[in-house]
Amino acid sequence: MKIAVLSDIHGNYDALAEVLSAARRQNVERLFILGDTVGYYYQPHNVFAALSEWRCDFIAGNHEQALIASLSSESSRQQYLAKYGSGVEACLEQLTTKQLDFIRAMPTSTSIELDGQRFDLHHGSPHDPDEYIYPDCDQEKLKELIPSQDVAVLLGHTHYHFFYQHNGGTVFNPGSVGQSRETGGLASWGIINTENNSFSHKSTPYDTTQLIKDALDRDPNLEYLHKILKRH
Repeated sequence: MKIAVLSDIHGNYDALAEVLSAARRQNVERLFILGDTVGYYYQPHNVFAALSEWRCDFIAGNHEQALIASLSSESSRQQYLAKYGSGVEACLEQLTTKQLDFIRAMPTSTSIELDGQRFDLHHGSPHDPDEYIYPDCDQEKLKELIPSQDVAVLLGHTHYHFFYQHNGGTVFNPGSVGQSRETGGLASWGIINTENNSFSHKSTPYDTTQLIKDALDRDPNLEYLHKILKRH
């Protein structure tokens, strides 16, 4: 089975649409979604509509948790707006009660067995959903993340991809679909093939023109939201 590993979509439907098209061409059958499906950008409804056509396993990231906090706390909502922009407003405008309940029910981690292999899905790390595990992390730290042989630990959160193997176990971060911090205009994701236990990183180009315009219109004071889309 081919599984696409997607993380940090962040309401960026333009990037997701290209990734899903590429996944279909690769004969992907299932998606692992490693959190932060929402936040930053402005098309969460289209993102969930597109993902609803696939068999998906979701976990929550820090942006799902911040969204849920914003629903019950005006101070949390204002903090979110100031730090991350109006992606939270787009969620409140577009998502249905059923979709919000679905987000509330997302686990922060999960373990899935497929074809005799175990996959542990986390957003930040197995120890803390908000911990950043970067590609240049100390190897001793990476070894500690692998609980046993033949386990693949899948992480997101950093928006940087990497792959590490030790003693039969794997740590794999596919990078970010919606806001890569490596190269603007490239959606970063991965494919796992359980038939040969292979992991491959993918970079899929998408048109950032409209999203940059939307970020300038909706969040002119947060220059990072549009500048990161042009990073080289």
